[in-house]
Amino acid sequence: MTMFKEYALDPKLLKNWKDFRYFTEKMGATQGRLISKYPKRWKRLVYDALGEGVGEVERSKIEEALRRIDDKLLSRGGGWDSELGWLENAEIEHKRTPFSAILGVGNPRNLPEVLVGDEIHDGIDQWRAVCQADIERQPAAMAAAVAPLLRGSKEIIFVDPYFNPGNPRFTSTLVAFLQVAHENKAVLPRVLVFRKAKGSFEPFTAECFRRLSRHIPKGWRLELITLEEKVGGEKLHDRFLLTDRWGVQFSVGLDAGLLGQRTLITLLSESVWRSTLTKYHSDNRAFDMIGTPVIVEGIG
Repeated sequence: MTMFKEYALDPKLLKNWKDFRYFTEKMGATQGRLISKYPKRWKRLVYDALGEGVGEVERSKIEEALRRIDDKLLSRGGGWDSELGWLENAEIEHKRTPFSAILGVGNPRNLPEVLVGDEIHDGIDQWRAVCQADIERQPAAMAAAVAPLLRGSKEIIFVDPYFNPGNPRFTSTLVAFLQVAHENKAVLPRVLVFRKAKGSFEPFTAECFRRLSRHIPKGWRLELITLEEKVGGEKLHDRFLLTDRWGVQFSVGLDAGLLGQRTLITLLSESVWRSTLTKYHSDNRAFDMIGTPVIVEGIG
């Protein structure tokens, strides 16, 4: 199960500002819905689909919005047959790697995966956003729940005060998360782990080098940052997976549990995501940093 739904969106549905605004305002990782960048020149197809009745002011608004829409898009490869239209290509691509749904102008072949744009409403299961999920506390299930979040991000931040590089419960989930993030990556993301100060710093550093490098994809770097609570400040306890675009909270932890155990994942709203990112990863963080970051190079 994934927290994020990926939609193939027919460029012809965005033919004017009213429709463009409706669909794009419904999209975004903080709402659990993402637009598949299918094909790669999807933005160009949106430009081309603008109706003849679109005036210069309206066209300029759409063009400006398209320049700022990247945080709502999810990159995808996929084939493309220039002899076919967008909908036919999307239907073929869906058979290869399914979308959550295909949003089209029509549904001439009456396919269940195709939703007609003018008929979409929140009561449709394929369109209903998922803001929370109760999943198995196992590495594969945890990574699958946030896979689109990881694949589409330039910066990935793990916040777990109790992260222990010597404990397989933590390394097994770290491996699962990084394996998903590594899929189809053209640009290597920056990966950080924030943990709570516990015991001597030197043994922790040695354990990181000894245990983690083989779990990190070759060419990647893992930055481990140790924090401690400020006097009279916030408690360092919550667990998050954050990126440069959105984030989720894990109710129990980022480590794997025993068979039968589950964890609740909650999608952060945009305002909470921004404030949480500031709390841990900014010049105004809510906690003090101890020592310098431990940098581990991947050899996996």
